[in-house]
Amino acid sequence: MGIKRLPAGLKIFIFAASLIVFFLFLQWLGPISYKYSHFWEAAAGMFGDTDLEGFIMMSLGLLNLVLAIIAYRIIVRKIEKRINRAG
Repeated sequence: MGIKRLPAGLKIFIFAASLIVFFLFLQWLGPISYKYSHFWEAAAGMFGDTDLEGFIMMSLGLLNLVLAIIAYRIIVRKIEKRINRAG
């Protein structure tokens, strides 16, 4: 018997759910204290960006996307292994 795969709709749901979870988690961590503002100012200065809030938003957005992709791949791989092992 062939390898069983997850339907595309379920994969899209898993990705969207992980994206939302990481977005909410990173937004919860969003407010920065004074001691971390120097880090963000230095990082924004490295890229030549003067808009600190926009830089933080873009950085957290990219981090959110990368974490969601990694979580999606891990979750889908584990579910497909479990499906194929049980059958």
